[in-house]
Amino acid sequence: MTTATAKRTDLQIADGADILEILREQYWLWGCGMPRGDYHDWLRMQLRQPWARRNFRYFVRRHKDKIVASAKLYTLQAQARGVQYKVGGVGAVYTMQQHRGRGHGSELMDSIRQLAEAEGFDALMLFSDIDPSFYEHLGYEQLSHHDFYLWTNQPEIEKYIMSDQSFVEDLHEHTPELCFPDPADVDGMVRHHMRYLSGLPFGIRRSEAYWQYKLLREQFLQQHPDTNRPYLEMMAIDIDLPSGGYALFEHAGKILRVLEVVGREETREVLWRNLLRAALLRRVHLVRGWESVAPAFMKGVKYVERDGAVPMLLPLTDALETWAERVPCPLLELDHF
Repeated sequence: MTTATAKRTDLQIADGADILEILREQYWLWGCGMPRGDYHDWLRMQLRQPWARRNFRYFVRRHKDKIVASAKLYTLQAQARGVQYKVGGVGAVYTMQQHRGRGHGSELMDSIRQLAEAEGFDALMLFSDIDPSFYEHLGYEQLSHHDFYLWTNQPEIEKYIMSDQSFVEDLHEHTPELCFPDPADVDGMVRHHMRYLSGLPFGIRRSEAYWQYKLLREQFLQQHPDTNRPYLEMMAIDIDLPSGGYALFEHAGKILRVLEVVGREETREVLWRNLLRAALLRRVHLVRGWESVAPAFMKGVKYVERDGAVPMLLPLTDALETWAERVPCPLLELDHF
C-alpha cells in the first residue's frame, strides 16, 4: 500500500502494538476459550505463516491518532468455470466500543473497497455475523445461506440408514480412513478439491500453501485443550487415487457438523453413507452443515436459513454480478475466513 493511499483513506497496516490493543478488546469475542496469551500467540503464528505473509493484512482506521476500527483482508483466488479471479476476503470487522455510532466501521469498509479497486480485485467477500443490512448499504449482496439438519436419532431415519443395502456394499468396497487432517495429506486434498471445484459455478481455489495455513490454525487449537472448539476430523477414501475423496467434519457431544465433502459425485455419496453410519455408531443425534454439502440422496434432510456466517459479495467487475443468484451457494464452510 502506498503512502498516498494510506493518507487518502486513513487505512493503515496494523503494527504489533496496534494488534495487541485490538486483541485486548476483541478477546471476549474471538478468543475461542483460550487463555489470553495463547490467543495472542495464535494470531502471531498466523501472521508469520508463509501463505499469510503474502496474502493476509490486518488493517486499522485511526481518528485523532486513536484506533477506531479494524479488519482483516485476505487475498484469495476464486475460480468460475475455469476462469480465475482475485477476491478479497474481509474478516474480523470491528469498531472499538468507545467509538461506535460515528460511522467509523462504514468508513473502514469504504477504505478497503477503495484499496481493492486500486489493487485490481474482482470482488470482496465476507461472512456476516451481524445484521446483513450494515453491509448491504455498502453494496454487498447476500448469497444463499441455508443450513441443513438431519436428526439421526429419529427411528425412521436410523432404520433407513441401517437397512439401506448401499451401506453394506460400501463397507465391502471401500475402507474409509478416519484421522485428523495432517500436512502430509495436503497434496491429495489439493488435487481432489481442484477436480471438485471444476464442476462448481464458482468457489475458492486452495493451493498447498493455503491448506498448510488452514491446518496450522487447526493444529494450534487442537494443542490447546482450553479452546471451546471441537477437533477437525477427516474421513478419506482412496485419497491417492483420482476416484477418491475426503470429508472434513467436527464432532461435539450429540452433534456432528460436516464442513465439506469433496470428490466425484459417486465418491461423495460413498463418503456420506459412511459419515452417517459413523454418526450412528457415535450415538450422534444431529448431523448438520451448510447447504453446499447436503446429501441429495438422503431422506429426511431439512433446511433452515441461518442467522450467522451469512456469505456476502461485493462485485467489483461485471463478471461476478451473477454469483449472488446461485442457489445453493457453492461455498464450503472452510471458505469462512
